[in-house]
Amino acid sequence: MHNPSLIKLFGCRRGLAVVVGSILFLVILLFFFTNVYLWHDQATRRMDSVVADKVNSGIEVSVGWNASTYVVNVTNRGGVGCALSRLWIHRNAGDHVYADLENVMGTWLSGGATLQLRMDSNATGPYGSSVDVVWDGQFAVVQYWPEDGDVFKVLTTLGNSAEATLVDAFTILVSSVGNGSVVLDPDQATYVYGDVVELTAVADVGWSFSGWSGDLSGSNNPESITIDGDKVVNATFTLDVYTLNLTIVGDGVVALNYTGPYNYGDWVELDAVADPGWTFAGWSGNLTGLADPEYLLVTGNMTVNATFTQNEYSITVTVTPSEGGFVSPETSGVVYHYGDVVTLTPTVNPGYSFAGWSGDGVDGAGDTREVNVTGDMAVTASFTQDQYTLTINVVGGGSVAQNPDQATYLYGDVVELTAVPDVGWSFSGWSGDLSGNNNPETITMDDNKVVTVTFTL
Repeated sequence: MHNPSLIKLFGCRRGLAVVVGSILFLVILLFFFTNVYLWHDQATRRMDSVVADKVNSGIEVSVGWNASTYVVNVTNRGGVGCALSRLWIHRNAGDHVYADLENVMGTWLSGGATLQLRMDSNATGPYGSSVDVVWDGQFAVVQYWPEDGDVFKVLTTLGNSAEATLVDAFTILVSSVGNGSVVLDPDQATYVYGDVVELTAVADVGWSFSGWSGDLSGSNNPESITIDGDKVVNATFTLDVYTLNLTIVGDGVVALNYTGPYNYGDWVELDAVADPGWTFAGWSGNLTGLADPEYLLVTGNMTVNATFTQNEYSITVTVTPSEGGFVSPETSGVVYHYGDVVTLTPTVNPGYSFAGWSGDGVDGAGDTREVNVTGDMAVTASFTQDQYTLTINVVGGGSVAQNPDQATYLYGDVVELTAVPDVGWSFSGWSGDLSGNNNPETITMDDNKVVTVTFTL
């Protein structure tokens, strides 16, 4: 059996249209609630936020700063358009103001669209009341100026909502590479938008500031940064490199245990080594004193002078016996230096002969010697006294008495010769190294002598 009411409803075109339209409405409504459903979540962002953390009911809210004013960005992330009805602003648990949005031009949000609600800095609304919203031709302007911690909640005509909290406090995170620190002025835990903070890089001793990175760049010091969000600043310090300028005065070298490059706090061992004939005389510049080796603490570019002085030497010549002769040149009082070559030549006095050298640097043969000075030199020139003979030849009968009568004589000895003829013979005279017929006669010894005495019958 057929239902008369249904027959009546579908029996005309108008009834059919009503049924179809009702079914279509139910389908659309079911689709809308499937994609745009009530979900309440709080998205807390900094003032420089652009996108909130969570998407709910297809509606996303962020609160922040843009173009010198606070803004609330409302974005429809769903695929179906919706209408905004109200903006609730909570300051404390029970304090709030609200603004009606449904009559403001542009509050309909199609899928993917964003509405930006700007705050009017010249107005604040009384808590528990509403504030006006005007359309300036581009933005919806809310007659309210927010503070840190205000919660912004957007409602749609369908009752779904999303919210975000304004955090009007920014930090500066400062880190350093190398050894140094950064001084902030003012030095605060947090800053507000627009604050200007001066950053001064202070390098540790032995380090230098080389530049900023992160939200600052360049190498100006100090440098300023304007707060418009959380900031991260890196200060880079580089280790200073120092030089050691070593100057040698005189002949010698300085050995270093480490030739660089040098950094602050390095210890350098300096060992002065004099050349032969030179003596280390001391340090000057960034080192003083005579200690050798010595240790230098690097605190910057260092200058050290090492002074060596040339040694002064003498040649002492001893002549033995002193009357035996002399040595040329005269060395007494003369200053010699290492490596000097001095030629020593002996000269004998009459009655003496040069016997040889002894002492420093006079080894070898020959009367003349070259002495290579390597220090204080002591040399002895030895002479020996000559021994002379007196030979008497007798012609005829007789003899000669010698006074003194010796086997040998020294230079300058005087010998008296007396001719003693035999019986029947007479002294006739002297010949050879003695002449005449004086009797007795004397002869001075200055060489080997030969004297002939003649006797006649």
